[in-house]
Amino acid sequence: MLENVKELSNLHLPFFITYIVVGVVFLSLHIRLILIIHRTELIAKLPAYRVIQHASIACSINITAQIIAASFTLQGGEMDYTLNSINGAIFQGSWAVEYPMILILAVNRLLSVAWPLRARHICNIKLANVLLILCWAFGAFNTTLCLSGQVQTIWIVPSPGFVFTNQLVIATSTATYTTFSTFFDIVYLRFWLY
Repeated sequence: MLENVKELSNLHLPFFITYIVVGVVFLSLHIRLILIIHRTELIAKLPAYRVIQHASIACSINITAQIIAASFTLQGGEMDYTLNSINGAIFQGSWAVEYPMILILAVNRLLSVAWPLRARHICNIKLANVLLILCWAFGAFNTTLCLSGQVQTIWIVPSPGFVFTNQLVIATSTATYTTFSTFFDIVYLRFWLY
């Protein structure tokens, strides 16, 4: 058990550095895509590209929240609870914006392939704008819900990633992680020894 913890601590810093570097690369690609769509008026007027642009904006916010969380816990320390809650709420809100947009884009592309002549009438820019407003409103609702304290999304350092939880689980997350880690080590040893 102690060897696993020591091994995890040795891999913690390289993993988080890689996490941050990959995040910055993806963030730069999203920003570049946003700028290309924004600067090209012909592309920006098409509903699918409008959705892609807004999905990239939401994904950029999401990636930024992850980079912030990884940066603050780079040395293995815990993130300040208030900052963690705010960052988690931003992460959750951007996630709630992004995924419906991906679904909208998939439906748009499906309709464009299935009914190419009618797709222009079904998938117009007005409908795209209304759906984008609804997606951003849903994201704002999720962010507000997370900031209210009823539910939260927080960054957990031992298992790097955001966890969608309520306040009860936050207090017991470290103890639970240790318990599960010990349990899985025992199961792993029993499996290989027998």
